[in-house]
Formats: sequence, C-alpha cells, structure tokens
Amino acid sequence: MKEKGKYRLFIIFLYFFILKDLLEQKIGVIGYTDELFALIALPLFLLFLSKNQFMLPCAKYGFGKFIALFSLIGFAGSIIYAYQPLRVTLSDMLLCLKFWLVIYVGKVFSQHFSIRAYAGKIYFHVKLLTCMFAIFILVDNVLKIFPSSIRYGLRSTQLFYSLPTIFVANCVLLTAVLLMVCKYVKGSRKYFGLLLIMMCTSLRSKAFGVALAIALIYYLVFRKHQKIQLKMFVLLIPMVIAIAWQQVEFYFLGSLQSGSARFQLLAKSFTVASDHFPIGAGYGTFASHFSGVSYSPLYEMYGLSQIHGLTKSAPSFVSDSFWPMVMGQFGWIGTLVFLLALLMLFVKIQRLKQVNEAYYASALSIFAYLMISSMAEASFVHSCTIPVAFLLGILTNQEKEPEKEANNGLQEVYT
Repeated sequence: MKEKGKYRLFIIFLYFFILKDLLEQKIGVIGYTDELFALIALPLFLLFLSKNQFMLPCAKYGFGKFIALFSLIGFAGSIIYAYQPLRVTLSDMLLCLKFWLVIYVGKVFSQHFSIRAYAGKIYFHVKLLTCMFAIFILVDNVLKIFPSSIRYGLRSTQLFYSLPTIFVANCVLLTAVLLMVCKYVKGSRKYFGLLLIMMCTSLRSKAFGVALAIALIYYLVFRKHQKIQLKMFVLLIPMVIAIAWQQVEFYFLGSLQSGSARFQLLAKSFTVASDHFPIGAGYGTFASHFSGVSYSPLYEMYGLSQIHGLTKSAPSFVSDSFWPMVMGQFGWIGTLVFLLALLMLFVKIQRLKQVNEAYYASALSIFAYLMISSMAEASFVHSCTIPVAFLLGILTNQEKEPEKEANNGLQEVYT
C-alpha cells in the first residue's frame, strides 16, 4: 500500500475507534472488530516468516518471546486442570493476546509510513475531534442530553459512550496522537491541555491519575528534555493512590471488603495461584470475561459465587480488574513473565528518546495510561486498549528516523 493510502487508512481507523462504542450500541457485531483486528497479525506474521525462509528472529529487547511463553503457560494450565472447555480456552487466549497482536499489526502498518509527512493533516483531525468533544460537553452540561452519573456532587462526563471509562480512553488516544505529531505543528499545547481537562470531567479517579502522569511526562520530556526512568513510574504510585484514595478505601480498606468483588478477586487470586502453583488455573477460569460467560467452577470453590457481581446469574464484575486475572489464570510464573514483557515494552519505548521526543512522549503516555488503568479495570484485555496498542506499534517501529532528520521539519512552538 502506498504511503498516502496508509495515511487515509490511519484516519479511518482513528474515527472508527472514536465512534466504535456508539456504533456497537446500535450494531452489536461491531464489537467483534477488536478480535478481527488482532487476528490480522497472524497472516502478516506468516507472510513475514515466508519472506525470511521461516527463520524466527529474536530481538534482544523484544517482548514477543515473553508473550509467547505467557500464552503457553495459560494453555498448559488449561490442559492440566481442564476447568473450561476448549472453545472457552481459545476464546480467552485470543482475549489475553489481542493487545500484543495489535501492536504487531501497527508495527507492520508503519513500514514505509512517514508520520512527519502527514503530521499537519493528522493534527487537523485531532483538533476537529477535540473540539467536537468540547462542544458536546458544553451542550450536555446545559441540556443534559447524554447519560451521566453524579460524583462529588458534579455531573460526570460520559457523552454518547456506554461508560465514562471509554470516554477517558478516547481522550487518551487523541492525546497520544497529538503528542505524536506535536513536533511538526504549531499551537498544539492548548489542545493538549483541553484534552486533559475533558478527561478529568469524567470525575473518575483513574482519569485524574492518568492526566497527572501525562502532564508530568509532557513537562519532563519537552521542557526538561529528560529520559524518564522506570523508578519515576514507581514514584507515581503514591500520588495516584492519594488521588484515588476514596476509591481505594471503599474497595480495599473499608467495612465492605467481604462484599467487594474487586477486593475479593484480588485477595483470592493469590490463593488460586498458590493452589495451582506455579502456572495458574488456565484460561477462562478467574477474573476474566469468559470466566463469567462460561461460569468458572473456581468461584464456587473459593467461596465467591455469592458476592454481588460474581454470581452465576449476574457475573457483571468478574472482569472488573486485571492483575487478579493474571495471577489466578497464569500463576506466579505467568505473572513474572508478563511483567518481563511489560519491561521489554518499556525498554523499547525508552529507545525512542534518541529518535524523536514527540514519539517518546506519546508512547510513554500510553504506557502510563495502561499501567494506571490496570489497577482499576481489565486494561490490557479491554477493547479500549486496541487503538492505543495499534498506535504503540506504529510508534515503537519509528527507530529509523534520527533526531537530526526530524529537526529538519517544522519545530513545535509550545503555545
């Protein structure tokens, strides 16, 4: 595909992902596009192997080998314990792998595609969508035309999305795309600030934490020209906990622990991992979407089947968090392997600092969003992460554009 065609396809993807939840509410089959998008990685990978005489390259800092091992650990647990039928195992395997598969799709898509050449046109569409969000929020606050909830005595922004968290995810997507092109355009800072403010109007604790993290990344990368170390993310944890303290106290420290699905899933995940040492109980067995679709026997075995949101008749909260799923289904070894995959992804993002600060800030913002949201939702398996995974694939494959070449383009004026 020619470069201009890839640009047009990128814009189509951007609008589709922004409107996907709305379309899915009207046409349910749209929800399966995440899986279809991920499955594109398989023929692309086979094509790559055929061109390389089926020699499998192993990058020094690649995360692929860890994700492959992670998937095998889950499959081994499924075979050994056989809690779920094969169809559930395979469905949940795709769910757990789709984020990483879409990164690969983005990587292949980015070949022979210059972000710099189309930065101005991409920026136009980001501005258009940002202004659309802003207008809708203003109109909604006056006419109250969209569904919403009251938090802290204020109206929480949800717009036409089924959940406020989806609105937040789309704000993050637009912010990441904006950061990606900001080196080559003028006047992006006001839209950057507007997106962070709109994100916070959701009044979700996660949104406050993500907005703070992205603002710090922007300051440190563009103002201080610093390379952000992993320990800085660790230092962010107390700040995020402080921002979300009310929610943390409610779910994990209050008197409702025994009836909190989120707390009980986290607490029991360690027991499940220990009882199924070292590889976990397998796909579709604990804290995943398919463990509720095909009700997992583990919920009754560990006394969770009577908790609100975890009952067989209404398992609406079974996939309300991420790390309990990893711990329960993949065990101690699987959790360690997944953390190593994330570390390799972080290392790959770090290498972008020498290529282009804008790409670096964009990819790092996505990484921060994923890590923060993983504490409150099933982030790496949620449909919201598909567009940012695609963008991550594009960004982490931009290692051939040296900073000196990028500087020949239009410099960003932070106004």
